[in-house]
Amino acid sequence: MIDWQTRRAKPWLRTVALLVALIFIVHDVVWADGGGLVQSLANRNKVDVAVPSSYDWPTRAKLDAVALPEALGEIKKNFQGSRDRIVIHIQDAHANEEAQRNIAGILDYFAKNYGLKLINLEGAEGELFTELFSFFPNKEARKNVADYFLKEARLTGPEYLAIVDRPELNLYGVEDRQIYEENRRAYLDALQYKDRDEKVLADLGKLMDDVSRFVFSDDLRDMLHYRQAFQSGGNELVSYVRHLVETARKENIALYDYPGMHSLLSLIDLEKEIDFDKAEKSIEDLINDLKNVLTREKLSEFLTNTVQFRMKKMKRADYYGYLQVEIQNMQSTQGAGQEELAQKYDEVLRYLKYMRLYDSIDVAIFSEIEALERDIKNKLFRNEEEVQLDRLFRIFEIYQKMFNFTLTKQDADFFYTYRDEFKAETFRNFLVPLLKQHQFSRERSGKWNPGSSRSWRSLPVVSIRPASRPISRKTIILSL
Repeated sequence: MIDWQTRRAKPWLRTVALLVALIFIVHDVVWADGGGLVQSLANRNKVDVAVPSSYDWPTRAKLDAVALPEALGEIKKNFQGSRDRIVIHIQDAHANEEAQRNIAGILDYFAKNYGLKLINLEGAEGELFTELFSFFPNKEARKNVADYFLKEARLTGPEYLAIVDRPELNLYGVEDRQIYEENRRAYLDALQYKDRDEKVLADLGKLMDDVSRFVFSDDLRDMLHYRQAFQSGGNELVSYVRHLVETARKENIALYDYPGMHSLLSLIDLEKEIDFDKAEKSIEDLINDLKNVLTREKLSEFLTNTVQFRMKKMKRADYYGYLQVEIQNMQSTQGAGQEELAQKYDEVLRYLKYMRLYDSIDVAIFSEIEALERDIKNKLFRNEEEVQLDRLFRIFEIYQKMFNFTLTKQDADFFYTYRDEFKAETFRNFLVPLLKQHQFSRERSGKWNPGSSRSWRSLPVVSIRPASRPISRKTIILSL
């Protein structure tokens, strides 16, 4: 028998063995129920986290001047409230590793520069005890494990940051567990109807498309089909935007209020003219050549901007815009060297313009699409019947998006504005008279008989179950 295995072995070895056994027992018990024991113990001793009355935040003037590194994100807007506390709202992209890493970077940036201490999270309730993981002394090991769980979408950016780099941060879940669970169960209950209701919607869509042949003008039907292709999830955004712009011009609708759509179309047209590999390799050559032709005064500005850009303190769109202006200024000068330089970098000029347009396009383009759609339809509508059928198509589209989890802000706004129309009667009251008028005859198997009430049982009904508190998520249940 090995010496340390004998009864004469030192007592401290037995102590170590006992501690190891206890650790494994606790580990197995804790994680066997998904962490429920830890949560219950934590709740037993839970102390509400009070929001500190003041942080080392900048004054309002300094807050306006905050320049978040472009690699992490973009500050979209500021709002001045009446209190002296600062709230930062970060838009989340769930289960997206890159987005979660950027969120961690944004939070780390504000923690380092402005003393951020409290982070409120959705999808959790009460204080999150990340010290259960961050206490492990080997940071590299913590990071490797956290990297794995972040890739698997089992950790969020804030949790990752607290475990790996900033255990001093307070993470606090702002959900109401009871409401959250009620809505989760309602969602799971609704899934059992998903296949059946999608079949109902498919049949209804075919019926409405047939009816539209008798109601809509050719221009409205063309617009409907372009939109349906765009909404189907394919790469039809550009085709739809181009169709909207062409139709707007045909109907003499001013397009000054739609800069995002112009930028998108210009972007696509430029894309055909650019050799991207060649242009990207020429950027550094351009920067080196500019040093030799700029005046001393401009050279100082050029070097400052270049350093700021490379340190990610200047946005790409701003820096490329600056280079673009400098090249264009050279084209207006009389020096042969400058003209030769401008011609040499003609490809780069197109590339710089392309990248500026690319950076200027964001989700606001979808609001532009909605607004231009309304303007065009108001020109094309000939009667109230077309208006009502168009409304039905919009309601039908939102029904479909409920199952695909693709509802946008514009869709939600429409739903809450016209929620009383999301019911079977809306479709029946409009479609049944039209089917009789145009002598439609279909049975359940493929033909619809408008005289039979049973034929209309497949029309969808939406029941909205609002939560009792505004903070919760609202679950939409489709039933028959």
